[in-house]
Amino acid sequence: HRWRLAYAFSSASDTDNGYHPQNLFRLVSRSKWKNPRVQMSFRIVKDNLSSSQNRNESNGILIMSRYVDGDDLYYAGVRVDGTAVIKKKEKGIYHTLAQTPVFPGNYNRDSSPDLLPHSEWITLMSETETHPDGAVDIRLYVSRRDDEPRMVLTYIDPPNAKPITATPKPIGIRTDFMD
Repeated sequence: HRWRLAYAFSSASDTDNGYHPQNLFRLVSRSKWKNPRVQMSFRIVKDNLSSSQNRNESNGILIMSRYVDGDDLYYAGVRVDGTAVIKKKEKGIYHTLAQTPVFPGNYNRDSSPDLLPHSEWITLMSETETHPDGAVDIRLYVSRRDDEPRMVLTYIDPPNAKPITATPKPIGIRTDFMD
């Protein structure tokens, strides 16, 4: 009851008045990493088809790296519209650095709200590495079931774009509107 009320107060529309706090799942490590390689497996059980305006094609399962704070980080993963994406969030603003379709279908918020496989394991692996010139290389690998992850995206954030550099930072995961 206490947590439902807390989420209802802080994010009522995104958490269905606190009944689905997992709609905004964020988990950030306490440990810090300089050039992390993170691999995580996800199994989507169900979608929470909230009426929130924030439930849209950009939601998904994502690995965060170089987590400075909630407004400054990189993330890589797959969105509910079937698109693999690498993004940089800078001062609260998202910048899409690279994207490509990986799961087929036509996303529709109401009739086809999640193109990601359900009830099977999806493995994501993200690598974030700073080059000697200060550029940051971000790579995303994806696999289904027990297959080996294959690289689906890579992006080099150049030095003139003010990349989030190699100072050790936390890593994390993010999911939106699903269990």
